[in-house]
Amino acid sequence: MNVERLIRVLSIRSDNPLGKGGCIFYGIAIDQHGVAQADQRFVVVAPFNLLAAVEVEVGQWWHVSGISSTYSSLRNGYQIREQQIAPMQMKMLLPNGQHIVTLLASGKHFAGVGISKANRLWQRFGESLQSVFENGQIDLLSSVQGISEETANQLVEGWKLYGQSSLLHLLRTFGIDHSTVQTVLEHFGDRATDALCEDPYRLLSFSASWKCVDAIALRHFKLQLDDPRRTNGAVEEALYRLFAEGHSAPSKPTVLRRLNLILSSSQATPNLLSSAVLSRVLERAMEHGTCLPIAGCDRLQQVGAWAMEKKVADFFADRLPSISGGDQKQIALSRTEQDCSHQAQERPHPFVQLTDEQRSAICTVAYERVGLISGGAGVGKTTVLKALYEHFDSVGVAVIQVAIAGRAAQRMKEATGRPARTIASFLHSRNQGELDEPFVLVIDEASMVDILTMYRLCHALPDHAKLLMVGDTGQLMPVGPGLVFHDLAQHAPIPHARLTKVLRHGSDIAAASAAIRVGKWPEIGTKEDDSIAFLNHSEIETQSDHQLKIANRILRLYLKYPESTQILCAHKQGQLGVRALNKLCQDAMGIVQPHLLIWNEEFQMMADTGLRLGDPIVCTKNLRDLGLQNGSLGRIKDLEPPQSAPRNNEQFSDDAVLAWAEWDDGERRPITLALLPHLELAYALTIHKAQGSEWPIVIVPIVRSRLLDRSLIYTAITRAQQQVLLLGDEAAARAAVANDTRASQRSTGLLHHLSEQPNQSLM
Repeated sequence: MNVERLIRVLSIRSDNPLGKGGCIFYGIAIDQHGVAQADQRFVVVAPFNLLAAVEVEVGQWWHVSGISSTYSSLRNGYQIREQQIAPMQMKMLLPNGQHIVTLLASGKHFAGVGISKANRLWQRFGESLQSVFENGQIDLLSSVQGISEETANQLVEGWKLYGQSSLLHLLRTFGIDHSTVQTVLEHFGDRATDALCEDPYRLLSFSASWKCVDAIALRHFKLQLDDPRRTNGAVEEALYRLFAEGHSAPSKPTVLRRLNLILSSSQATPNLLSSAVLSRVLERAMEHGTCLPIAGCDRLQQVGAWAMEKKVADFFADRLPSISGGDQKQIALSRTEQDCSHQAQERPHPFVQLTDEQRSAICTVAYERVGLISGGAGVGKTTVLKALYEHFDSVGVAVIQVAIAGRAAQRMKEATGRPARTIASFLHSRNQGELDEPFVLVIDEASMVDILTMYRLCHALPDHAKLLMVGDTGQLMPVGPGLVFHDLAQHAPIPHARLTKVLRHGSDIAAASAAIRVGKWPEIGTKEDDSIAFLNHSEIETQSDHQLKIANRILRLYLKYPESTQILCAHKQGQLGVRALNKLCQDAMGIVQPHLLIWNEEFQMMADTGLRLGDPIVCTKNLRDLGLQNGSLGRIKDLEPPQSAPRNNEQFSDDAVLAWAEWDDGERRPITLALLPHLELAYALTIHKAQGSEWPIVIVPIVRSRLLDRSLIYTAITRAQQQVLLLGDEAAARAAVANDTRASQRSTGLLHHLSEQPNQSLM
């Protein structure tokens, strides 16, 4: 039955049920004056997307419309029947009259006020209390007994937040998502309404969708189609979309094409679509400062992209060796060579016998403030790092190792025997004391570092810090925008050690990966026991049947050595994607394994989490307090007995232990309710998630798609230690290897900003 009620919140049944946001609250229906209708009490199951940025609290008034049904549950041996509303629309209203007292006494933003002070405020101001809050009359409020100036300010600021409810409802009505609304309010505070009235396209800066923002501007604020705020907003949106696709400095024709698509997506805009008008729109945006042209070429940058790439360019320029430093550098190189020779003689293990190329690499970067080490798989980058670290130890320079992904940091730690962490962990929890002394920050898998991350690093590093970036330009480019490592590698003044000699002799995988890296299809086998093979499949009736056949063969291959095998996919979706293959493997491996269950408050029953005993799992978020990183791999080893329904309307603690997992760092950790949302199955992983990791056996399904390129195949193959098996579309794989990488199609401006720096030389 459809109902529409004004409800005053009496209690909160469940806040953020199952960690998915939203709220379940109990309330009583009231009229517009706040008079309760005693026979109409409801349980409201409010999803987070209808709450905007508002937190439900006791005393609030909510206008709710939705579907009402009778719900029965057994509590303490009694059968309880309640009316439950599943809302389709919700809007918070400010209470009037004496009902303000309840909100002041219970509201989170009025903590410490309490019922006594709230009653005194009502007794003093009565119906005018709301206007006192809205006018910010601190002096009047603080004249009330027990209300200090600090409390008065708290009351005014808290009321402002509740007073934004009309704006919140407007934004939610037009489809602006919860997180965006929250960010807008945090940024503008009580100026949010005025700021959006001045220019509703400011919402674009907070990642709001063009469709929603344009609808608000045209339909609510009544802007004209050719309003400069709209056309400048369209240019900004075009640049944002291209930035999200990786282009920090797209060409002018590319921007014009995207601008055309954006403006033509609205109704009644035929006059805005001619080339002349679009060019004028772009020129006006440049005059306004919405975008910045790059001198000497036809590329454009949004202001944020320009500032980030300029900051990174300045960081490197300030640390490049000067022309006058040649003599000092020659002395430094000579000293480094002596260090390397001495270390090589003292080390007992054969891997430390450095090649001339490795020795030259060490000499190139050892005494520089910035440097790059690049090379393909098997060229000895780790060996060079170990020798460099001994040199840094000898001269009193501390080493801090970081990588983008948690797995890459873990492998870096294993390979060098020194601590390593993610870049995110370094930025969030760096100890200022460790940055006061001389140190070198070493970034592994540097090809994955985007301009956003590099910008933050450049801001975080002190002037005395050294920076060494280690990577392979043949591997995957950053998921985020920019091409930092690729662009830096092309800038001649930056000290750059290139390792080219493959040292893994006799390895078919190494030979194949070296060929693929330069765009050549290698000689590989076709049998399941070959060290590297492409397993062919004859085409059958439909693509779906063909992929299903491949998926089943992948499963069979995986089941041969499940403890040593990792499936790597280009996509998450599709029959040969991560999700489908994870489900296929889980059903085969865990058919008799118990399921991990948790209590579902909304449906009052046990619910399946999708995990089972024995499942391999991956952590998808950096959780420093738990010792886990984004990409940490584990396996569920034990399940705790399922917990039954909580008693007396209590909620399970986020720390409640549901199961136990053993992780790739050797630690056994509990799986709690709080950790659960950050775990996924890991029978199959994306190739991006796998970068920096290795497994004995790797299986790679190949599907024709825009993501499939040489770097993706190269990265997947180089994850294997003993065997790699490719299955699927061989023609697509051959074409991807022959063509340029997707990185070559990205338009960036970092190299231009580097070239604009004062002329410097290594010699």
